[in-house]
Amino acid sequence: MPLNTGARLGPFEITGALGAGGMGEVYRARDTRLGREVAVKVLPPDVAASSGSRERFEREAQVVSSLQHRNICTLHDVGREGETDFLVMELLDGETLAARLDRGPMKLDEALAVGTEIASALDAAHRAGVVHRDLKPGNVMLTRGGAKVLDFGIAKLTEPEGTMPGRLPTMTPTRTTPLTSAGALVGTLNYMAPEQLEGRGVDARSDIFAFGAVLYEMLTGRRAFDGASQASVIAAILERDPAPLSSLAPIVPPALDRLVRACLAKNPDARRQSAHDVAAELSGIRESPLPRTGEITAPARRGWRIPWPVSVIAIIAVATVAALLLRRSPEAPARVVEIGVATRSGTTSNFRTLALSPDGTTLAFVDAPEGAGAWQIRVRRIDEARSRLLEGTESGQCPFFSPDGKEIAFFAQGKLKAVPVAGGRVRDLCDASYGVGGTWGKYGIVYSQSFNEGIRHVETMGGRPEMVTTLDGSRHESGHVWPVLLPDGRHFLFVSRTTADEPSRIEIGSLDKEPRKVVVAADALVGYEAPWLLYVRGGAIYRQPFDPGNGTVSGEPAVVIDDSHYSEVWGSAGATVAGDTLAWVPHHPEKISADWYAPNGALVGHAFDGEDLTAARLSPDGTRVALSKFDRSRGAKDIWVLELARGLMTRLTKTNADDGLGGWFPDGTQIAFQSDQRGAIGIYRIAADGSGAPVVVASDPDHDELLGSVSPDGRTVYFEREGGPTGPDLWRVPVGEPAKSAPWIATPDSEDGPQVSPDGRWVAFVSTKSGSREVYVRGVEGGPVVQVSLDGGSGALWERDGKALRCLGTDFRIRRVPISFSGDRPIPGAPDRSADMVVDRAVDASIGPDGRILLLRNVSPPEDAIVMRLGWKSRLR
Repeated sequence: MPLNTGARLGPFEITGALGAGGMGEVYRARDTRLGREVAVKVLPPDVAASSGSRERFEREAQVVSSLQHRNICTLHDVGREGETDFLVMELLDGETLAARLDRGPMKLDEALAVGTEIASALDAAHRAGVVHRDLKPGNVMLTRGGAKVLDFGIAKLTEPEGTMPGRLPTMTPTRTTPLTSAGALVGTLNYMAPEQLEGRGVDARSDIFAFGAVLYEMLTGRRAFDGASQASVIAAILERDPAPLSSLAPIVPPALDRLVRACLAKNPDARRQSAHDVAAELSGIRESPLPRTGEITAPARRGWRIPWPVSVIAIIAVATVAALLLRRSPEAPARVVEIGVATRSGTTSNFRTLALSPDGTTLAFVDAPEGAGAWQIRVRRIDEARSRLLEGTESGQCPFFSPDGKEIAFFAQGKLKAVPVAGGRVRDLCDASYGVGGTWGKYGIVYSQSFNEGIRHVETMGGRPEMVTTLDGSRHESGHVWPVLLPDGRHFLFVSRTTADEPSRIEIGSLDKEPRKVVVAADALVGYEAPWLLYVRGGAIYRQPFDPGNGTVSGEPAVVIDDSHYSEVWGSAGATVAGDTLAWVPHHPEKISADWYAPNGALVGHAFDGEDLTAARLSPDGTRVALSKFDRSRGAKDIWVLELARGLMTRLTKTNADDGLGGWFPDGTQIAFQSDQRGAIGIYRIAADGSGAPVVVASDPDHDELLGSVSPDGRTVYFEREGGPTGPDLWRVPVGEPAKSAPWIATPDSEDGPQVSPDGRWVAFVSTKSGSREVYVRGVEGGPVVQVSLDGGSGALWERDGKALRCLGTDFRIRRVPISFSGDRPIPGAPDRSADMVVDRAVDASIGPDGRILLLRNVSPPEDAIVMRLGWKSRLR
C-alpha cells in the first residue's frame, strides 16, 4: 500500500514520493533524529514473508552499508515498522544514466569520467565481497558530485549464486521475467554476462561484463546487445560481438575500443579481471594524450594489478625504459615515465617513509599484507612489476640504503638493523628507538632515533653511537630529524624542528661537529640531487639550486610536485630522490568510517563518517566522541568533540601545534590531550565544551611526554616519557601538580601506551620485554609484570567491567583476552578467538559503556600509495 505524506517509519517521516525503485517504492523522507533528508525504499511483501529471508537480508544489508565510497549510494539503515520492511538510503539529486542516454550518446570526456567513477565503485564493492549483478544505466545516478551506483542487489533477495570462494555472500539483484523453464534469472537481460544466462557461477567479472555493456552504450547511444525479443538478445550475448566502437564513434581512442572489447569477452577468464584495472586504464586514457609513434609512456598513479598477459607487456616496456634511462649517454634526452606502486594495505602514514637506492633503480617502503601481518620492508625495482618482501624486517620502519645499494638499514624492536637487499641474515647495528630517518655513507651511518634528540652517528659495522648535533635551547628546538648525507660523506642536511612559533628549517651538520648552518625554512627534507635541493613546504615539493660547498641556496624555489603527502606528525616528506628517479606518496584525503562492533566482534551499525581523523575516544556516558583531526591547510591536528545524536562537531583547539588525543576525565567535563605547542610534546587538559584555555598537566622542555590515560577517579594521568636514560618509560603525574611527575616503570625495555583499568588498580601497557611488542599488565602500586598478549600487541583497551582486555595485535586483529587477579598478580586467560575482530586499515578504537567497540577505519578508495617518476630531471629541461 502506498505511503502518504506524513506517515512514519520509525524516526523517518515521509515527505513525498520518488517513484519505483527496483521491486519497491521509494519515498523522500526526513530523519527526525539527525535532521537530514533521506530516501526510504519500502520493500515488497514477498521479501518480508520469510523470517529467514528477513534475517539474511538484514545481515547482507550490513555488508552493503559498509561500502563507504564516494561513487556508491550510501545505505544508512534498515528497519521494520509493523509489517513494513524498509531501507534508508542517501538522497540523491540528479538524473539516472538511463535518462541521460535517452538524449543520445555522451561526449568522450564525459563518458570517460563517468565510466571511471562507476568502475571505482565496483572495485570498492568487489573488495568488500559484494557483486552487484544488476549494473545498468537505470542503476547509476548522475549528480553534481559525480556518478553514484545504486541498488547493490537489495531489491530482491534469493539464494546467492556463484559466490566466490572465501568471499562474503553477495547481494541478489532485481528479478526479471523468467527466461527459461528452469527458473528465474537475476539481473537485467541486456547487461547480463553469458555465465549468468547459462546459470553458471557468477563473480566480479560478471559485473565487468555489464560495465562494458554500459560503457559501450554511453559512447555510442545504443545497446551493445539488443534484439526484437528476449531470445534474440540472449543469442546476441552468447554468440555475437557488438560492432566495434570505432565504427560508430570514430573519435574513440583505440585503447578505449580495446578495453571495452576486453570487458565484453564471452569467457570470464579472457576479460579484464578486476574493476581496479578497468578504472586505472580509463583514468590513464582520460588523463594522457595518445602517445606519439616510437614514444613509450605510462599513466601516473596506476598500479600493476593487471592480467598476466598485460603484465608481461608492461614489464617489457618498463624494463626497456629503465634500460634507456640507466644506459643513455649524458647528452641523450631521457623519457619521463611514471610508475604507480600499488601496496597491499592502501595509503597510510607508514608509506610516507620511502627510500631509493643510490642509483635510483630500487624503491624500499613499509607495507603489510592486507588484513593481517606486521609491518615489513618491501622493495620494488623499476624493471619489475611487483614488490617483494624482505624476510626478517617485521615491525621495520624508516628504511634507507647503503652506499653500494646492497643493504637496507631500518629500525625495529628497539634496534637499528641492516638486511641485504637480495635477502639474507639481518644484523643488529646498535640500540635505537623507533627512528626518525637515517642516511648511510662512506664514513658510517647518520640517524635520528627520536623526535626530541639530536643526530647520532654509528660505524658501518655497528658499535656505540655518538651524538653529532645537540638541541639549541635558545631556539626551543624539539628535535633534529631526517638526515641526508652530502657528497663528501662528512656533512649532512637535517630538519631542525622547533616550537609552533617558529618554522622548521633545513640545516647542515657534520660528523666533525662543526658549527651548524641554516640553509632554508622548510617543513620537511626530500634530499639533494645535484644541482637541486628538494624540500616540502605547505604540502608541495619544491626544488632550489643548492651549493653543498658553501651550504647556500640560490634562485627562486619552484614546485616539482604539488600533492605530496607530507606528514606533519612525523615531519617526513613522503618523498625521496636519487639520480633521475623521484618517488613520492600522493596526497589523498583519508576517508574515515566509524562503525559499531558488538563484544563478539560482529559489525552492528554505522556511527559516522569523517576525513583525516587520527583518533577517537568515547565519553564516559557514550553520547560524545572526542576526535583528533588533521587539518592539511595548517599542517596541524586539532581536538574536536562530536555529539553522536545530533552530529554536532565542536572544535576545542586550533593552533599550529600538533594536538593528539588522550582520553576523557571520568565526569565527562574535560579531555586530556598531548600537544607540542611549547616545543617538546606535553600533556594538557581542556573543557569538553570548548570553554577556557588548555591547562598543563605535565610538560618537560627536554622530553616528549605522550599521553596514555586518566585514572577512573580523575586524579592521576599515566603517560610515556621519551629520551630518558633507559629510553621510553612510563610515568604518572597527579592532576594539578605537574611538578610531581614521577616514573612508574622504567626499564631498559621500551614501554608505551599505558591504560588504567576501570577499577583503577591495574595498568595495561606495551613493552618490548620479550624482544617484540606485547601487552603487559601490572598493579598501579607495583608487583609482577605479566604478559597478556601472545602474538604481538601494539595497544590495549580495557572492557568496561575490567574482566578482559582487547589487545590490538600486529596482525591487524583486536583479540579479547579474559583476565582475573589474585593478590597483586594478574592472571590472563586463553585468548577468546571467537571474538576476534579483523581490523584491516584500522585507525583507532574505543569501548563504550554498553560494551560496544567504536572502530575507525580508513575506507579511502584504493589509490596507488607511491608514484615513481623516472626521468624527473628531463621534465625540468
